[in-house]
Amino acid sequence: MSLAPTPPLSHIGRVPCSHCPPAPRPYQGGSLIPISSLPDGDPAQDFSLDPVSGVFSTSRSLDRELVASYHLTVVARDHGTPQRSATMSLSVRVLDLNDNAPHFAQAAYTVEVPEDLAVGALVLQLVALDPDEGTNGQVSYYLGNESLGMFRVEPQSGRITSAQALDRERRPTYSFLAKAVDSAPWEPKSAVARVTITVRDINDHAPAFLHSPLSVNLSRHTPPKQVVATMRAEDKDAGANASILYRFATPNPSFAINSYTGAIQLLQPLGSLSQRQRTLFILATDLGQPALSSTGVVVIYLQEESYQGVRFPRSTRDVAIPENAATGTVTSQTGHRALDFEAVPFYNLTVAALDRGVPQRSATVPVLVAVLDVNDNPPVFARAEYHTAVSESTPPGTELLRLAAHDADSGSYGQVRYSISSGDQRGLFQLHEATGTLRLAQPLDRETQARHSLVVQASDGPGGHFALVPITIEVKDTNDNTPYFPVETLSASVRENLPPGTLVTTLRAIDADTGAFGELRYAVLEQAVGELGAPEGRDVFFLNRTSGELRSRLAFDYERAKAFQLAPIGCLWWCRSHCLKRLPVPVPPLVSDLLSHGTVCPEWRGAEVVSSPPCDDRGHSGPRSSSPVGQAAQPAGGGGPASPPAWDLVGGQTVSQRLGKHWVRVSEGGTHSKGVRGAWASTPDIMPCARTVLTATRSRLPPLPITSTL
Repeated sequence: MSLAPTPPLSHIGRVPCSHCPPAPRPYQGGSLIPISSLPDGDPAQDFSLDPVSGVFSTSRSLDRELVASYHLTVVARDHGTPQRSATMSLSVRVLDLNDNAPHFAQAAYTVEVPEDLAVGALVLQLVALDPDEGTNGQVSYYLGNESLGMFRVEPQSGRITSAQALDRERRPTYSFLAKAVDSAPWEPKSAVARVTITVRDINDHAPAFLHSPLSVNLSRHTPPKQVVATMRAEDKDAGANASILYRFATPNPSFAINSYTGAIQLLQPLGSLSQRQRTLFILATDLGQPALSSTGVVVIYLQEESYQGVRFPRSTRDVAIPENAATGTVTSQTGHRALDFEAVPFYNLTVAALDRGVPQRSATVPVLVAVLDVNDNPPVFARAEYHTAVSESTPPGTELLRLAAHDADSGSYGQVRYSISSGDQRGLFQLHEATGTLRLAQPLDRETQARHSLVVQASDGPGGHFALVPITIEVKDTNDNTPYFPVETLSASVRENLPPGTLVTTLRAIDADTGAFGELRYAVLEQAVGELGAPEGRDVFFLNRTSGELRSRLAFDYERAKAFQLAPIGCLWWCRSHCLKRLPVPVPPLVSDLLSHGTVCPEWRGAEVVSSPPCDDRGHSGPRSSSPVGQAAQPAGGGGPASPPAWDLVGGQTVSQRLGKHWVRVSEGGTHSKGVRGAWASTPDIMPCARTVLTATRSRLPPLPITSTL
């Protein structure tokens, strides 16, 4: 039997039993039921056998790479007496699936090869294994593009060989990916490994002289032990293959050469030599195996004795050089250090030339060196930052300050241009480009912005140097804002019989100015007017000129005066000269409503207090209840959380207002109309009067006004 890898509990087949009946049958007082089992051949219990039906199944997932085949023995037993049995051999072969990817023996391969490796020579053997069977386990090899065509791989064997000649001096190392792919017909699996090949240097380059032949002019009076020439050679190889030693090709008693530097030194005087020319052959040899060498030539010319001394071809020299010329720049003959036009714009030099003859001769020439200016200095402001203060009433066009920046360069390089870099989004300021004068372009408003922070840039000519400086402009306040009250109508209420000095209300006016200009003083410009027979306003109220508190001067009597109206109230402030200045400010009348208190009840005509239960979710309410004139009326269903509501009757129009959980409406006949003010009270005092009801409360919550204009 052959099986593909199957999931656990997969049905495989049924074990046949020719002598096993399909159903129990009577047998000597019992039932004959066959029993099947797997006594051996499956130690890991990968299979299961139904003991009654003989159905053969897997009990877990199979893995061909672990167990490729099974040899089982099936036993069938009955329940008879005597018990009878039969056996059968069952072979199971697990078929392969492509469930494994190839695996390289190494995650990375590193190898070193000589640069003279022959084309087609073996470089590296790749090994990748795939535990699958058949084509699923057959691996093919490929190389990535990073190999640059310098190497090839045999797809079946994995042998990497050289495809072209290597040259360490051109490319010393190669790194690329090798890929192993199985041969599964569907969805093949793969693996990659990094291959690094280093090219080892061989001694394939001989030393090469930089200058050969080298010509040298020497005087016959040149002293011994003086270095007269230096021969230098280079080798493109690496390591010992690039190390060079110098020597004469043939021994020469008049000269010596340094083996490491190639410096040639005179050993004997040249005056005794009859030849006008000497030729030296220098051998440069590297330390490679085998060693490579090359030969250089030095030609020495001896000067004649008719030499008349040193002479300059011109009597004077004029030279111009930029100040930013690098140190060592050739200037006629040589340069020594950096120049600076701003420090020294020109030099007057005297150049002397001396020979080495005996006697020594010399010549001189004057040289004028003019240093040309370049744009190498940025502008510098005279101050690190600027501060100024200006009044907000300053007219546009006024000069605020003048900036000054200096550039040490000359000509167009030293001309400075000014501009505002940031901080003036609204265009309030104007900066002159050439003079640096900062002027006001638009009016300022301290209440809108009290401080302006600008950044000014100073730029020089060609070259792009610039400098930045911060400017802070403080806007000083002026008295340009009129005080005003935030409300058009101000109302206040006070109960009668309260002691003198009771706070009625507090006036609050606003002035956008600051300092002394924003310090307000309050005063009543006209007298208060009460009802007929009421005291004069000056005797009724007292206004604190600094805090704005309005307090009573006496105890009020509701029956004598129910309301007072104060004429417009003005604010006073101190000006800069400390003189008192008056500025009338129209203010709506201030009304003080007097509510009854104690046993004093006002006389009402035809007043009715009506209450109703709360509305439901749809806005429907139950029947309303009312109390006859002259009786105390309470809302139906009780009051607040702990007590009924308490009502104060005050002047105003007829009002319907929902407070808390109840609707309250107060209406009255006669020639006057009244309103109502309500609040939840913890301990209300309800007092019946002649023909109405008046309620005094001591609630922890302030009364909730229903009317706003009296």
